[in-house]
Amino acid sequence: MKRLESSGHEKEPQIVTCAQSDSQSSAVCSQSSNWSQEEEALPLQEIQLADVNAAINIISQGQISPLRSRLGTDLVDVKERTLRYYKRKAEETCTALLDAIAPHQGQRLKRIVLPSSESSDDDLFNVVGEMYHNIKDANLKCQLLSLIVHRCSKAELLTKFPEITKHQIDKARRHAFVYGPGSDVQLKASSQHRERINYAKLQHAVEFFSDPSFNEISSYTTRNLKLDSGNTLVIPDIVRTMIHSNLIKLYNAYCTSINFEPLSESTLYEVLNACSASKRKCLKGLDNIAVDGSSAFDSLSSLVDKLDEPQQWKKEMKEKLFNARLYLKTDYKLHIKREDECAFHCLQYALSDPKSSLLGVTCDHEHNQNCSRCYIFGEAVTEIREVIIKTPSEEQEDQNGSLVHKTFTHIMDYVKQDFFAVLSLLEHTLVTIKQHMPNITEAYLRSDNAGCYHCGQIWLSIPSLSERTGITVKRYDYSEAQSGKSYCDAKIAHMRSKMRIFSSEGHNICTATQMKEAIDSGAGVKGTCIAVVDVDVTKQEVTKHSWKGVSFISNIEFTSTGIKTWRAYRIGEGCFKDTESLQKLGQTQSATCLKIISDFNYPENHGKIHLKTPNTDDESGSHDRSDSISNDEEECENEPTEMNSKLFFCPEYGCVKSYQTFGKLNEHLLIGNHVFKKLSESSSDKTKKLWAETCNSVLTTTRPRVEHEPEASDSVDLPVRGWALKKEKRYSRFSQKVKDFLTDLFKKGEESGRKENPTAVALEMRNLVEDGRKKFSPCEWLQPSQISSFFSRLAVNSSQANVICAEKLGLDDSDLLSVLSELQNAEVFQNIT
Repeated sequence: MKRLESSGHEKEPQIVTCAQSDSQSSAVCSQSSNWSQEEEALPLQEIQLADVNAAINIISQGQISPLRSRLGTDLVDVKERTLRYYKRKAEETCTALLDAIAPHQGQRLKRIVLPSSESSDDDLFNVVGEMYHNIKDANLKCQLLSLIVHRCSKAELLTKFPEITKHQIDKARRHAFVYGPGSDVQLKASSQHRERINYAKLQHAVEFFSDPSFNEISSYTTRNLKLDSGNTLVIPDIVRTMIHSNLIKLYNAYCTSINFEPLSESTLYEVLNACSASKRKCLKGLDNIAVDGSSAFDSLSSLVDKLDEPQQWKKEMKEKLFNARLYLKTDYKLHIKREDECAFHCLQYALSDPKSSLLGVTCDHEHNQNCSRCYIFGEAVTEIREVIIKTPSEEQEDQNGSLVHKTFTHIMDYVKQDFFAVLSLLEHTLVTIKQHMPNITEAYLRSDNAGCYHCGQIWLSIPSLSERTGITVKRYDYSEAQSGKSYCDAKIAHMRSKMRIFSSEGHNICTATQMKEAIDSGAGVKGTCIAVVDVDVTKQEVTKHSWKGVSFISNIEFTSTGIKTWRAYRIGEGCFKDTESLQKLGQTQSATCLKIISDFNYPENHGKIHLKTPNTDDESGSHDRSDSISNDEEECENEPTEMNSKLFFCPEYGCVKSYQTFGKLNEHLLIGNHVFKKLSESSSDKTKKLWAETCNSVLTTTRPRVEHEPEASDSVDLPVRGWALKKEKRYSRFSQKVKDFLTDLFKKGEESGRKENPTAVALEMRNLVEDGRKKFSPCEWLQPSQISSFFSRLAVNSSQANVICAEKLGLDDSDLLSVLSELQNAEVFQNIT
């Protein structure tokens, strides 16, 4: 029995299914074949897509996905992607049909039916694979692979050629798409030449990066720089206050202003990495003024968020505050000059006292230039103030060369840090210097602005101190606020390092004598001598003075007829007070009679301080530096001049010793005292040595400033003359309400163990509301540094009270140990139960 199944067309039979017994299968199949030949002459209708998909589904038993569409365009005109799709579908359908005709023998039947196509592809892949394996040139491999990358998929290529990668296939396909399959394109690789780093440029960069404007010296610890030779250079810990990217931008701007060609940007990053330094965002303890200024910007930004204004206005104000903050931290310090036509950049104008002609200088030029970046902060604050007012509120001389240095350090078990202690130590130091170096007759003093240094009692006592010691103190200069970190702090870092080594060896450091022993242990600290002393407070005669405005004085010059003072260095002629006026201000201190427990061991060795000399003319300096580059390289190459004049070199590998006679060479080989030295140092070692030399020296000059482009204007809004001077402040005590509030917070922190953050407390004082009104008025608001100092005083008083309480109870160390033992036993018992 024969059954015909059609797909929608009665006259067009498509598939013939034989449903007979096994014995009649051959006959039926022959009948179906004859029937197909007989019906071949009948007219055919167009085959629909559904019919094709139904046939494919039946032949492949559902293993082939349906055809998306039928090809109606000429094969020559279709795109390559479309052609690959129809080719794949045709191959899948043909394979399924051959498997249906000859089950499990479809591939063998395919090779019989289509011998030329399959064999030609296999031959091509074999030839390409053999050539690809033998070729060494990468470009030729890419050209060869581009011939076959479009003939099969990426997975098939990886199977046939295991040695190629996906990246190479993508590169070959890109080559075939851009240049054509197998195209011979000569790709010229860009030549790269590595050249030795220029020492003069390196030195120029290190000098800029070591500018005190971008670094702070920490006296807490030291840092080790390890060279390629294995040697270690010890430097004090340096805190870099600017990120590397901004520092490099400033350096490039500076080089552009002086027409100097700097090193490449990537090399500058390597130089900064070699110049090891700490990068800390918080400068509390190093620069409290910068910390308070940063907190002020944060407060303004949070204030803008609280205002009831459009988001666009808030965004603009925050952007202005951010730009002003960034400008003050980076570019502003490079724009300052002694004389400038912009009032914000002119030091003479900014530091001249408008109330006294002796403390001010009249500029010879006009301030007719505007700097738009200097006005950003003022404009932002003015706009914020106007919005707040409108908003209703609940309430309304240099020289080249090097100097030797000696550091004198006094150690005391206990001392009150006041002017008398400072004067006693200063007198002992000057007497020691005069004894060992009688040729020294003058001294210049410099210190920070601590109260024990910056006081009138010392100034009134210095003339008599000069007479007693034989060394005349010529000047006393104070550093800028929070900028007193100097060479002494660097030496303190080395001393602390020696103390840590001494302690790690098992020694105790509990007294001043033991501290001196720790610092002097081994070879000691280079150029440093230690004395253990005690201040005799019974010899103090001066207790007060009537000199007014002491806090505004920063520079003092002592003459034979009196004292001259300045508010800013070299600004104005200075205020002079003769001897009679000084006697009315207060009495002078006589001999201090310092008690010497262990005197100085005067150091035989000494350190060196290298003085840096600036270029007075930027243009000439840059040309001289550029011209000296080749000379510096020649000097570096010809550094071992002694070796060039000697004939007999040591045969030991790495030894640089050489001798004029053969006998001397034999003596050297017999003793074996070889000197190993790398004749050519790496750029990293050169950078580290320059950085170590800079960190261990005193920089006596400032960096030449970058030229800015001011805006000329007919109407210039000038700031007040002397705007950069220290302003007069009314010092008022904390109100009782503020004291009680801070004391309660401190006690809560002591009881809970979670101490309050001064910054958070300052913000809380501004926003705290009580009974619907602000608890603290603006005049009672405190800075985080003030709150931190108040908490410190409470902590000291608390510890002293605990000591007194323990003394009253009569507790000694044995009693305390017993109490601790009982507490530990109770804790163990509690854990067990």
